[in-house]
Amino acid sequence: PAGLDEIYAENFRRVFVDDTAWCDALPLVELICAAAEPLTIDAASGALGWDRARCEGLCAEVSLLFPLREGDVIGVLHKTVTDWLTGEAPFDGRGCEDAFFIAQESAHRRLARACARAVRAEVLDAKSYSSDAAADAALASFVKGEGGAASDAYALRWCLFHMTRSNEEGEAVGVACSLSYVLKRSDCDIVSFVADLNVLQGQDTLLLSDSLVLSRNAMALGVPLVEQVWQRLMPRANAESAAGRLAEDLRRVASKISLSAVRPMGLTAAGGAERCRIEVGARCLATFVDPATGEPRVACGGGERVSIYDPVAGGAALVVIKVGSKVKALAVFRDPATGESRLACGCEDGMVRIFDPVAGGEALLVLEVGSSVYSLAVFADPATGAPRLASGSRD
Repeated sequence: PAGLDEIYAENFRRVFVDDTAWCDALPLVELICAAAEPLTIDAASGALGWDRARCEGLCAEVSLLFPLREGDVIGVLHKTVTDWLTGEAPFDGRGCEDAFFIAQESAHRRLARACARAVRAEVLDAKSYSSDAAADAALASFVKGEGGAASDAYALRWCLFHMTRSNEEGEAVGVACSLSYVLKRSDCDIVSFVADLNVLQGQDTLLLSDSLVLSRNAMALGVPLVEQVWQRLMPRANAESAAGRLAEDLRRVASKISLSAVRPMGLTAAGGAERCRIEVGARCLATFVDPATGEPRVACGGGERVSIYDPVAGGAALVVIKVGSKVKALAVFRDPATGESRLACGCEDGMVRIFDPVAGGEALLVLEVGSSVYSLAVFADPATGAPRLASGSRD
């Protein structure tokens, strides 16, 4: 309504009777204005580095404008209160020369630092991953100064939100490209900040958007996140970029995982141009990581042979395995004794033949099923951890 500007000015003059009262409350008011979701007293005091009593006391003093809700959540009398403070429409005539004005960049920087402290303390694993170490180094000087840490959940969800809005692009890229951050966001099913990546410029933006879309799809498919993200990032990452470090960490992690999912390698979840085309007649597919090089491989079963290809570079088959019977199903697992990859081939003649997919050659083991094998699945025995192979046949 008309005159709201002056109504709010009068209310703030009533609550904050002098400059000292306003300066004491300013950090808390900045936090309320910039927060991406309502904060509790505990969350606000933690982010500000205050004890609860101080925060609770100030909340009581400003309760006319910022009333406490159920669960000690700090509310706002009306959205137009924060619009008035920050100069948003319809109060966009207000500026830094006006009383009780909150600079949004400063407010977001306060929360960005609180989130960064939480990410450094609880998320990053600088000793294990180079991408985490780079992020930790990027944040080291940024987090200096007064203030506390945001809650882990808030930091995971909103760290980039506040960094991009306070123009901390280098720190945002470093955090977003840290493997632990990507993995923990995926574990918590958090994909809400994809839009914020559009603020970040260059190659990293595209790669990170891909990684987030793929992490979501990987969870839905029940396959390892690192495998799909790495295969998407690696062909396009500049080795000197933050995304390059993330891709390298993903490669190292992927090389240690038992990858047994049988599926095509058409990783088009994030859209874009076709990356690679391998023209081969295949009845079934399986993927694995060459433990010697850490590079991805795709096994294509067709006719009485299995051909192993590089799905990144394409080209001719690296290995061709002559099976001796028509191949109907494939599965990949790790030999628990040696750690080497093994390829199980389900055949029309009722046999399952086990091969070394890297070296090729003759079958290492032949299992007689007794009927044509049309599907295979590998799982771990919960009692012993040993691999087990399930086969599906027509009978």
